[in-house]
Amino acid sequence: MEKIKGMAIYQHVADILTQDPSLAYSIEVEQLETVLNMKILPHDVTLTVQGIVELRKKPKAKFKKYSKTVVKPIRPSKPLKLIKPIKQVSVVKPEKPSKPVKPVNPIRVVNPYKHISEVVKPIKAIKAIKAIKPSNPVSVVIKSIKPVKPVSVEVVNPVKSIKSVKPVSVVKSVKPVGVVKSVKPVKSVKPVKSVKAVQSVKPVKFVKPVKSDKMTKLVTDIMLDYKITRKMDNKQLKEILLWSDENYYIPEDETEIKLLNDVVYDYIKRLYNERITKSKDTKVTMKSLSKTGVGFDKKPVRGRDVKLPFFLNSLDNLFKGSGDVEKWASKNTGPYHISAKMDGVSGLYYDGNMYTRGNAVMGRDISHIVSLLKLPDVNYSVRGEIVIGKKIFDTKYKGKLSDSGNTFRRLNRSSVSGALTGINNIDVGFLSDLDFIAYEVIIDDDLQLSKTEQYKLLERDGFKTAFNYMTDTISDTSLSKANSKMMSEYDYNTDGLVITIDDKYTRKLTNNPDYAKAFKENETGEETTILYIEWKTKERGLLFPRIYYEPVMINNAILHRVTGHNARRVVEHGLGVGAKIVIVHHGTVNPQIQSVITPVKPTMPSVSYEWIVNDKGEKTDIRLTDESLHEDEYEDEYDEENPLHTMRIRQIEKFINKIAAGSIGPASIKSLYESDPLLRSVGAFVNITEKQTAFLGPTKGKKMVASIRDALSNIDMATLMAASRVFGSGLGERNLRKIFIHYPKFALEPRYDVKKYNDMFGKVEGFGDKLAKAAAVDMKTFWEFVDKYMSDEQMTKIIENTNGPQELEEHIINADIKDKKICITGFRDAEISDYIIKHGGKVQTSVNGSTDMVVRKNNTLENKKTIAAIAKGIKMVSKDEFILQYMT
Repeated sequence: MEKIKGMAIYQHVADILTQDPSLAYSIEVEQLETVLNMKILPHDVTLTVQGIVELRKKPKAKFKKYSKTVVKPIRPSKPLKLIKPIKQVSVVKPEKPSKPVKPVNPIRVVNPYKHISEVVKPIKAIKAIKAIKPSNPVSVVIKSIKPVKPVSVEVVNPVKSIKSVKPVSVVKSVKPVGVVKSVKPVKSVKPVKSVKAVQSVKPVKFVKPVKSDKMTKLVTDIMLDYKITRKMDNKQLKEILLWSDENYYIPEDETEIKLLNDVVYDYIKRLYNERITKSKDTKVTMKSLSKTGVGFDKKPVRGRDVKLPFFLNSLDNLFKGSGDVEKWASKNTGPYHISAKMDGVSGLYYDGNMYTRGNAVMGRDISHIVSLLKLPDVNYSVRGEIVIGKKIFDTKYKGKLSDSGNTFRRLNRSSVSGALTGINNIDVGFLSDLDFIAYEVIIDDDLQLSKTEQYKLLERDGFKTAFNYMTDTISDTSLSKANSKMMSEYDYNTDGLVITIDDKYTRKLTNNPDYAKAFKENETGEETTILYIEWKTKERGLLFPRIYYEPVMINNAILHRVTGHNARRVVEHGLGVGAKIVIVHHGTVNPQIQSVITPVKPTMPSVSYEWIVNDKGEKTDIRLTDESLHEDEYEDEYDEENPLHTMRIRQIEKFINKIAAGSIGPASIKSLYESDPLLRSVGAFVNITEKQTAFLGPTKGKKMVASIRDALSNIDMATLMAASRVFGSGLGERNLRKIFIHYPKFALEPRYDVKKYNDMFGKVEGFGDKLAKAAAVDMKTFWEFVDKYMSDEQMTKIIENTNGPQELEEHIINADIKDKKICITGFRDAEISDYIIKHGGKVQTSVNGSTDMVVRKNNTLENKKTIAAIAKGIKMVSKDEFILQYMT
């Protein structure tokens, strides 16, 4: 892709914005305005980009708390002078306009949601009209109206209701004012009554449905920061969900640009359901009107996602020039079947139905296109790619409006993907030009046919198959040559080659196969310019760089950010605003900076930081300084972009989760942190009072305080040490608990100096010299935490809790739990979590390749974690089964 500069590239900028309007935040305002003036964007994208440009050109509004905002009463206006009814008005011809009325200054309405703000546009001047004298002339005199003084109204909460003002009825017959050619006779006009003065304006909710263009902008803002939905009321959440459901089921065009992705949609749905049903049951859906008050009673809401009949794995990549091909070939001898890796939408043809691959376990039912693809009826399943030929797309569809008329088709693959999204708004013509290119036969038996046999069967039964050939040997050179020839001559888009050992094989039920790999070239990177560097704060004060650059397109993917890895790399490579870099992107691997063409002065954090020196004496990472981390520095105003505040909030969240104080969510923690400067440390939450939580509501506040107090009375010393967040990296609860296993009476021992602790910890299993020294230093900080925040009664109870179950010796630890990584889903149980940790296991919050076991609420529970466990072949047990097998 060319660099984003010069007039010739603005069409390319338009392509980028059409695919993802939110990227307007990363492109220069001047370039955006030029593209808007060229009028080459679709209407909906134009509205979104205009909104973003308007936001970026305004000064950033400061967020104010609801409780501190005072809405001034609006002064009553003078009663309007009554105008006598007009009996008859004849045809009016336009004459020279009088002087235009001065526009009223815009009223700025500040929305509490970070990215959302609107400015009411000034009223356009209305041209004066003089009537031609009719047979019975009617003289109408309209006195000039003095301009209304601009009223500055700051709305913090959306408006609920204004009792003293009656709603204005909808005027159906009025058209936009321009030059009036004729006016229909008006029979009579009722006198206008004087309007009573509004004494005060109460904060109220939105009552009008959000228009499509405004909702598009709102959805874009939510995708940039989904957390703004936490401040929205139920009415707004319902509005967003209804709009998303309707546009998902009956999209306005063939793209999903304006839709929330599934993760954010599910988050909002869960947030809404929790508020309505007071339940965290993720099975509560939007389908039932009786349960949630939202949804379509007949039409399925996101109901096309189904569990696939087979696990549809992907392929690991072998990159040219990396030695991957030679290494794999040395362990897997030929002959090899080589085929095109098609670049379209992966599909499964099963029992007459068609499904997309989805996440390999859950896919989408798109069986409505089977008849258009004209596939043969067979008694086996087929994997393939849904694509459109290059020639057909370029000559028939490229650069032209979609069937809905709202979107230009610019890219081959994205047009195919978008067309498959619709259900009612189906573009039959476009879908009829799609092809299903088959590349795998799946037989229910475990042992599958060889690739050569599969392709013969597919071609015999009438399927179109991918480009393929056989070879006895493979190398970077031979594969690269074949790939280049295929890309230049083949009529379909491809993404490399597929190499398969030509022998019968057993399909993998979880991971990617060993018998097949994908070959890809090391593509030339794309040059771009760094726009800014965001320094993300980890819980312990470490700062990591995230680099944003001018968007580039690689393999039909628009990329605009990359990790900077660490501070050392930023400094050594001269990464900063204005630096010219080259970005590469391979398949599903995250984008990387391949090289730096023009280094600049490094862009470092604006906050105070210090370098961390590793064992080799090298400066690699940076962290906030001790002064910045000092817990008594709360004078600064809350700013969610300040890394210090982000870090403190995360520490408090970890503390609440570690002591298992239920019913206290991240939203409540953040609200408390924002509202009270004295609640900006972990220790402050130890003795939080009902007065400090009162603004959350009397019931919720009392419940929160009681929950923390109860939780603190049920933890032991190791849990308190981990929850205090004073211990550094490598000293989580698992390692800290080893101290109590080695020293069962550790909680009863007196306090020692750093040297004594260092000697003690050096004898604990798994503690090296470095970890022992760090733990010894942190013990001093821990006792300072205890003295400052913990009462004698609290510590007495914690010590009592420690001296019972903590007298476990190493030889009685449950060997079936030790060193196991266990994920708990569908419920919370402190007893089970403590048991796992005390017996040397680790409790995980997600399922990944290292997970050994998943404990679910019951054997019928099904969610993302259980689906992932099934896909990966991970052992699953119910809560009752775990207690019976391991704890009794």
